Amino acid sequence: DYDGKRDRWNGFQPEDYKHIQDEWERVENERRNQKAAEMEERAKLKQRLKEQKKVLKKKRKQRRRQLRRQAEGRETDSDTGTGDSDTGDSDTDSDTDSDSDASDDEDLGEKMKDFDKTTAAVATKDDKLRTTTRNLRIREDTAKYLLNLDVNSAFYDPKSRSMRDDPLAHLKDEEKGAYRGDNFVRHAGDAKALTELTVFAWDAYKHGE
Repeated sequence: DYDGKRDRWNGFQPEDYKHIQDEWERVENERRNQKAAEMEERAKLKQRLKEQKKVLKKKRKQRRRQLRRQAEGRETDSDTGTGDSDTGDSDTDSDTDSDSDASDDEDLGEKMKDFDKTTAAVATKDDKLRTTTRNLRIREDTAKYLLNLDVNSAFYDPKSRSMRDDPLAHLKDEEKGAYRGDNFVRHAGDAKALTELTVFAWDAYKHGE
């Protein structure tokens, strides 16, 4: 009939593919056994490292205790073993040290976060040469954008934290504060000589001198 001629499973015998199914089952079982063996070996290695770490920590505590006794002027007997009290002390000391190490890591992480926030990369003429600067402001100092709240005053760029014009240009010189814009600071004092020296250093580096 029409359906029988166009049946894609016509004449299919599952027994003909029994050996292929058995082969794939053997492969899958072997893979599971290898994975279980790897996990067991990894667990043993982890336990071994944990025991070694515990032994090293115990030795470190004993050494620290000996140094403390020597500093106090008392002699130590290296032949005597550690008893139950020493084990309890080592456990408490290890807990204390682990807490202190965790607190030190947290403090270091906070310092690195603060450093990343306050450090900005400044591009130079040469792309290979990059310098870093800290664009910081003391908390007691007034922010640049708060010196003059007029919307038509000097423009403040929040990305570079720069205000090139003088925000208090309408005031007299004696009424102005120490800040008179970034351009004023850039062209005052030895800033010009420093800029020329920096450009000379860049050119010398570019020419390989």
